Amino acid sequence: MHRLMIVDDEPDIVDGLFMVLSQATHLELDLYKAYSAYEALDWLNRTQIDIVMSDIQMPGMSGMQLAEKIRQRWPRCRIIFVTGHNDFEYAYSAIRHEASGYLLKTEGFEEITAQVEKTLDKIRQDCRIADLLSASREGMREVLPLMQREFWTDVLQGEPLTAEERRAKFDELAIGMNPDRPLQLVVGRIDQLPKSQSALQKIRMLYTLHYLAEQCISQELIRMYSVCERALIVWFVQSPSGECPPEGFEQNALYIKGSLEAYQKLCLESLGLPVSFMVDTGPVGWEDVPCRYDEIRTTLYTSAGSGMDIYLMPAERKSAQTQADRTDAVRQRHKSRAALETSLESGHREEFHKLLLRMTEGLQQEYIGASPSGLELVSAINLMFLSYINRLHLRDKIGLPIDLGKLLKAEPHIKWSQACGYYAKLADAIFDLRLHEEQNRTVFAINQTRQYILEHLGEDLSLVTLAERVYFNPSYLSRVFKQITGTNLLAFVNESRLARAKELLRDPNMKIHEIAGAIGCVSPPYFTQFFKKAFHISPQEYRESLLKQVK
Repeated sequence: MHRLMIVDDEPDIVDGLFMVLSQATHLELDLYKAYSAYEALDWLNRTQIDIVMSDIQMPGMSGMQLAEKIRQRWPRCRIIFVTGHNDFEYAYSAIRHEASGYLLKTEGFEEITAQVEKTLDKIRQDCRIADLLSASREGMREVLPLMQREFWTDVLQGEPLTAEERRAKFDELAIGMNPDRPLQLVVGRIDQLPKSQSALQKIRMLYTLHYLAEQCISQELIRMYSVCERALIVWFVQSPSGECPPEGFEQNALYIKGSLEAYQKLCLESLGLPVSFMVDTGPVGWEDVPCRYDEIRTTLYTSAGSGMDIYLMPAERKSAQTQADRTDAVRQRHKSRAALETSLESGHREEFHKLLLRMTEGLQQEYIGASPSGLELVSAINLMFLSYINRLHLRDKIGLPIDLGKLLKAEPHIKWSQACGYYAKLADAIFDLRLHEEQNRTVFAINQTRQYILEHLGEDLSLVTLAERVYFNPSYLSRVFKQITGTNLLAFVNESRLARAKELLRDPNMKIHEIAGAIGCVSPPYFTQFFKKAFHISPQEYRESLLKQVK
């Protein structure tokens, strides 16, 4: 359902167009009225309007001025100008303001309806996925740094990519490195992060750290991308050609080490931040980055002392099979934890249980304290549940027989099968509670909406107004109203107005125009058409039939 607003300083024009378009039910329009450009802006500040049908010449603010403001706030909104002046200057102005249509008030209602239908077709075409993707590419340059940062974070966390997928990512994100050649890692630790930083201050700090790095490292010798993870700075470095440096990777590491001394000095002088570094002396394949990063980070944390140290990481590796196994373990650990938390947050019950079983596959008969990694995993799951329960204030709602105290400690002497049983039971309690609360909240909102409609039939009952009263999105309210009641929301409004009209027509002392106003019809003629379309009889004829029955 699309929203259309009629704007004109002549109430008869607005009401007439409203009446005609409301009868064009095949268009499925949610209609709004504004008797000035300022009233139209009030609506536009409250909700998105798909089509604005506006007079050009209005006192205070013209239709052209209104169109400029609409373009600023809702650039995808379509504008149809309606004017009483058959003048080239008006038509030219409409074209200059990229109007979707230009109509004369003297044209018939069929032509106006046809223009609206044509505009709706254009809107549907614009919403096609291909068009949206094309438009999104235009803004790619602005969001490219953010997308690159997200990509490098995924690399560190072991997001699996085939060689072909990695090449496509490099092309898409304009990454000037060779996806088929190894690289070197440099990891820095910020030892004295400011205790209180606003989001803007943190963004500025990260940008400055990256900028200073570009000033200290020769772009002719090193191709570098950096990403910050908490108090760590990670550099991905490679020779511009992607080939092994002529002097070898170890010599390359020595060059980077020498450049880092200047970088440390700039960080201390510009930001007051002491930074320690660990430089990898050997190459690492893209698939092995997560594991190697984990090794370098651990070594850095155990080695760095003063905050101004620079270390070289030995290049020796474990066996290829051990390395691959550990890389997979690191990748799966990051991926599974994030996926489990996402499924809990999203309320995806089946997905949560599948992920939990997958994470603990092969461990069911082992004790959780059998390995440090087991204790780390159970602590991470406990923390995930505690964080979620505290944020949503669920502690008192979950209640017995779930013992939340078990989340405060890792019990190494119980088996994983017991731990998983507890987690599954706790998750089900959370999912059931959320589902119950959401259903109650939705049903309550729908009942409120129904009651409000029945008590305010003579007032504005637009979808936006009704949605604002229950703090729902208009489209969502329309959808859940249909799901719960089995009736379309606007159809319920019309049915309620017609039922009320039949009741009021039983009172012979009540005038037809009074009844029209009481049920929210814009005028007596519109009420007559509205009633006759539903019952194939006019309101007056219906009243007369009631009198005959009484006699």
